[in-house]
Amino acid sequence: MAVVPANAVSGEISVVTPAGTFLSRGLTILRPGTITSFAPTSARRGATISITGTGFTGATAVQLGGVNVASFIVISNTKIDAVVGNGGTGSVSVTTPAGVINSGQAVFTFVP
Repeated sequence: MAVVPANAVSGEISVVTPAGTFLSRGLTILRPGTITSFAPTSARRGATISITGTGFTGATAVQLGGVNVASFIVISNTKIDAVVGNGGTGSVSVTTPAGVINSGQAVFTFVP
């Protein structure tokens, strides 16, 4: 197992062993994006919220307070529209191929 440093860049990897040095065909470093805002910050089931940030391409899940949204569409790498599902109050998260992007201290409130 190897640990990839935070400042790593995409490219070839060399592995040195007693049998010799081996080069990979290349490694692509994926970095999770960010959630910069979402609106509205509170809504009922069926309402649409817009999430803005970076790194949304290829998103596979969106959650509000740990609860999957009813549906979502990736408008662009920087915008997702999501339909509020059965509720969940807490942070907004987007799952992408690079990892989970979380809104941190910004909280969505489900209105019953």
